[in-house]
Amino acid sequence: MHFLGKPVEGVIFDMDGLLLDSERLSMRAWQAGARQHGVKMPKAVFLQMIGHRNEDCLAILQEFAGREIPQEAIAIAMYAEYERLLAEGVPLMPGAHKLVAWLAAVRMPLAVATSTHRALACKKLAAAGLLPFFQGVTGGDQVARGKPAPDIYLAALASLRGVAGEAVSPHKCLVFEDSSPGILAAAAAALPVVAVPDLTQPTAKARQQAYAIMPNLLVAAKGFTT
Repeated sequence: MHFLGKPVEGVIFDMDGLLLDSERLSMRAWQAGARQHGVKMPKAVFLQMIGHRNEDCLAILQEFAGREIPQEAIAIAMYAEYERLLAEGVPLMPGAHKLVAWLAAVRMPLAVATSTHRALACKKLAAAGLLPFFQGVTGGDQVARGKPAPDIYLAALASLRGVAGEAVSPHKCLVFEDSSPGILAAAAAALPVVAVPDLTQPTAKARQQAYAIMPNLLVAAKGFTT
């Protein structure tokens, strides 16, 4: 299979803001958790968090606050609100299920690399009906460094195996990402990456690293040829 002329033997997807329309839920949860502990969190601060692990998000929030904040308590409150919102349903991004199901049907090795903790990521993917399609799910709690470091994409790549059990070559493993930290992480792992922006547009540096930029997964799917 090829994508815009490039051979592809495996695909790794980010999750939030790429497969799942969950960034808006995450923003509401972060704002609610911060508010419960007397910390204001404008949308602009949340936009800086996109693509990062929760511990890095808390550091961003503390830097904005300009003082010590109860990070653990905010995280607990945020998770509680997020779980409540997720219970109402996990919305999919346009074209996500169709693209993932089609790639799985043609036996393309698929994996997820997300800054979300793995247990929660699997729960969200299962609720959205996507989990069975993936060989591996790598979460932010499983690597030493979060995005934009390459760790999570190197781990996700290692989880992929072809039909005969062979490893997938990095230059033939395509990544789909919505955030600049994720784009830079994939590029740092020497993986070709397609940017599909959601709430934020790629930075100039991220745009330079992207193999292609697509408006959504419906359009991106048209780039595949067999």
